[in-house]
Amino acid sequence: MTTDQLTQKIAAIWCDLLKVESVGPASDFFVEGGDSMDAILMLQTVNDELEVELTVEDLFRNPDLAAVVAAVETQKRRA
Repeated sequence: MTTDQLTQKIAAIWCDLLKVESVGPASDFFVEGGDSMDAILMLQTVNDELEVELTVEDLFRNPDLAAVVAAVETQKRRA
């Protein structure tokens, strides 16, 4: 999966969960309306669909879409 495809997939998950029309690479999960419960749901979906193991700590340290995509790519490379 390319970076663009991965970004689109995670962005779609965010939009669905946060009930927003669109998000971009610099969008912050929490600024877009996410809370800690949303974070858990989002991470569970991302982890299940992309077969990674991101944590809530990962998201709190780097809450923007580009950073989440980068974290997924890093885990995929290590697998």
